[in-house]
This record gives sequence, C-alpha cells and structure tokens, in this order.
Amino acid sequence: ALSSAELPEIQEFPLLTKPIGTKLHLARLNIWQKQCRSQPGGVIMNLDDFANGKMLGQAVRQESIVVNRVKGQTVELLHATGQVVFRNGEVWTESQMEVDNLRKGAGTMEGQNIMVHPDGSTIIGSYKGRMRPIAKSNRFSFSGDWMHVSGTGRAKGIKGSGKFKGSGTADKFVADLMGKAAKR
Repeated sequence: ALSSAELPEIQEFPLLTKPIGTKLHLARLNIWQKQCRSQPGGVIMNLDDFANGKMLGQAVRQESIVVNRVKGQTVELLHATGQVVFRNGEVWTESQMEVDNLRKGAGTMEGQNIMVHPDGSTIIGSYKGRMRPIAKSNRFSFSGDWMHVSGTGRAKGIKGSGKFKGSGTADKFVADLMGKAAKR
C-alpha cells in the first residue's frame, strides 16, 4: 500500500452527491497512473486490483446517541461518501453507512458500502473493525476486515476479502485496502 508520504500533491474532485457543499481532497492520480497497465480502449484490471487501493472519504451525516446515560458510551451513526482509487488508477465513487459502538472514543465499527464506477459497474461490500482515538490529537485510527459481497457490470460475480487500515478526523478519513478478489 502507498503511504501518505508518497501522496505529496493534492487535487480537488467534487463528490457526485455534493454533500453539504463541500469537496473531497483526493491525492493526484499520476502516482497510480504510472503504475497502470493500459491498452487500447482502457485500463486492464486484474481481479486483485478490485481489492487493493486507497479510500478517501468524508462524513455526510453523523449522529451520536448516548447509551443508557453511561458516561462516555455512545452509538455513532455515520453516512459517508468518498472515492476509492484502485491500484491501477481507476477512481470509483463510494458511499457507506456505519454504526460505531464507542466508549470514550474507542470501540467497534461495522458497516456496508457500495462503490460505483462511471460506467455503472458496482461493488457492494461490508466491513467490521475497531477504532481508537490518537492521543493528544483530534484524530482517530481504525483497522479491520472487509468483504466484497456482490457486483454488477465489470465486477459481476466478484467476491473478495481483505484488511483495511486508516485514520481520520471528525469528518474526513483515509484508508488503505489490501486483499484478494475472485469471480464466483
């Protein structure tokens, strides 16, 4: 996976859903494009390209519910959207719904997501993991397991799984995706 140090230049891309009038900052694609394998008519993707990349996202809506008046215990409901840059350079739009069960900012996360390519292909997935606050900052880190459940178009019949690891602030996050994919 590429590290943040390998992503020095930033370019803005508007999100397709344009949540609350903001834009997502996405690392310039020329780093990945140098790694692309292209052919006339488009980019060649092997199945593992669908399982490795970088996800950048931002919260569209977030709600926090205090659990039984227990100090520091909350259930967080999150709707986020962003973009996934697969290792061959393709950019897919991503939307996710997540539930976090936290005690003083640390705990479990679980959600579902859908990734959509401009050609209409989709990948639907789920994920589970853990998050924790980073000491003396307003940031948090997270890691866990993801799974591709189904797909359409070029991703029809896809299945796959792997790991994710990332960090973020209250409303933005970045994660590395590493795994394997196959067709049913």
